Parts: sequence; C-alpha cells; structure tokens
Amino acid sequence: MPWGQPIDLVSEDYQIRLTITTTTAALQWLRERRSVPARRRLHLAAIGACLAESDGKTARARALFIRAARAAGFLVQTAHWYESNAPLPSLTEMQPEDIPHVMTACKQSLSKQKR
Repeated sequence: MPWGQPIDLVSEDYQIRLTITTTTAALQWLRERRSVPARRRLHLAAIGACLAESDGKTARARALFIRAARAAGFLVQTAHWYESNAPLPSLTEMQPEDIPHVMTACKQSLSKQKR
C-alpha cells in the first residue's frame, strides 16, 4: 500500500541508505532487522501495523515504522530523491552499483540540512 511521500532511512554510520515507499517495503525492512529486547515491543507493533494495513485495515503503520526505525538508530526523514534528476532506488531495487550514487545523495542531503 503506498505511503504518500517516501521515507529515507540512513544508518548511524551512513553506510546504509534506503528509501521506503510502501507498506510492503517497510514490512520487509522490519523482518530483516533484529531488534534488541528493549525495543522489541515497538518493533513487533510496527510489524503488526504493516500486516494489518496490507490486509486493507486502517493502521498507523507509517508512524510506527518511523518510531521503530529511529529506535534502531536510523536517521529518518522525508525522501528528497524526487528533487534530483536521478532518483534513489527503493529498498527492493537496490543494487551494489547504486552505492556510490546513494552515498553522494546522502552527503548532499546532509549538507542541505546543516545550512
């Protein structure tokens, strides 16, 4: 299910940058991540909300996903890739050759935020 504006996730060490555009992509990301016991309830709540939303029920999947991603140490922001000529790949489309482009876009985005 589409989310409206995509969400960019950037890891603490800036090695990983992903763009989440749908509930399915968010669910995939949550399933691949391991949560520490202190954050497990939030992580499971986000998974449950994504599953409910993908079944057509109204849920707070986007909000819970953002909270879970932040709790996991990721910087979460509204995606800015739509402003550039070369869009960033989504989580399901990411390839190893995309990493230099993603890192450049990440650095540009961070420099814009510092201004």
